[in-house]
Amino acid sequence: MTLFNKYVVLALTLISTSMLVQASNQAHYSPTTKQRSSRGFTLTEDRLTAIIIDLFDEALLDGNNIENKLYDNNKDANDTDYVALEFEICTLPSATTEGSPKKNSSFKKSVYSAQKNLSLLIAKLYIRRWEGITSLNFLQHPSLKRSTLPSLLQTLEVSKCNITILNVTVDTFSGYAIKALDLHKNLIRSVVNQGGRNPLNDLDRLNLNCNQIISLGEVFAQASSSLKVLNLQNNCLTSLPACCLSGLGDLEYLNLSNNLLNDAGLCVGSFAGIHADASKDLTIDMSNNLLEVFPPLQEIRDYLTELNLHGNALQSVSRKGYQLPKLRKLGLISYMRSSDLDELLVKKLVHRVNTEICTITVAPGFNDNYETA
Repeated sequence: MTLFNKYVVLALTLISTSMLVQASNQAHYSPTTKQRSSRGFTLTEDRLTAIIIDLFDEALLDGNNIENKLYDNNKDANDTDYVALEFEICTLPSATTEGSPKKNSSFKKSVYSAQKNLSLLIAKLYIRRWEGITSLNFLQHPSLKRSTLPSLLQTLEVSKCNITILNVTVDTFSGYAIKALDLHKNLIRSVVNQGGRNPLNDLDRLNLNCNQIISLGEVFAQASSSLKVLNLQNNCLTSLPACCLSGLGDLEYLNLSNNLLNDAGLCVGSFAGIHADASKDLTIDMSNNLLEVFPPLQEIRDYLTELNLHGNALQSVSRKGYQLPKLRKLGLISYMRSSDLDELLVKKLVHRVNTEICTITVAPGFNDNYETA
């Protein structure tokens, strides 16, 4: 065999081996029903926590907000796995100022002085499109727990990942200062508390938008929740069982829009326990559901200030009569009903609201006393 022929055989062997390895990798990382896509390389929790720690250390040294993007040559840049760490510097309140410390909007080089007092830092962590993340267990990784980041972290976003069940325990946020949790565009079907104190009760804001939640269970029925904002829009909820939200005594905004809520799934106790402070406003968005009857809101009639029912097929107000004395905005726009039905519905509702303060938004062509779309 000539030297040239030997080189040809060697080249063909290498190409064949490379193709076999590539095929094996593709078979190993082929997508399942619980995965969004295959990226060709493994993104483990160990790797994620190592990146977060590196970003944290680099930010403290350089005085900048840091982001880390892992690019796959076969993916668009906007579809890359993404980790970012942002900071805000708190300035201590003056002797005459009450309330929480003020926050500066930019990180600047003042982080140098803040290093001497890390309690002046507020951290925000964003993790997106990381298909290896199926839970929040990475928060308890030893590397993260040994750092000072948990005590600074107040905002956490884990979006467009593969979390299918939000399984929380008393240890989920142990050691963390998280007040805002954003889990939008995951694959969450249910939210479960494994027992003990529910860690979600310590949050101020929870965003579960664009998931696949079909039932709330009892996770929001436990007492002493500090949640002020709960976003459940774009899910698959069909019902709100009695007292399923009874632990949300501080709630100020509830978004249930773009679900599958229907009349049979609502009862007199569906909203029991929500919002117990008459001095604060309460807004509920139930737009774009399957309601034909005005929802039962008796338990919150003294707190409700804004109600959005746009996009439903409301035809009746046959529920037991009750007043909504604080209601300031009521949205009734539907693109599937005639103005005759709208007008009849409004006439029935006018007797339940204070028309001096309440604006009712209905279909075009209505009486000038009401705001029109």
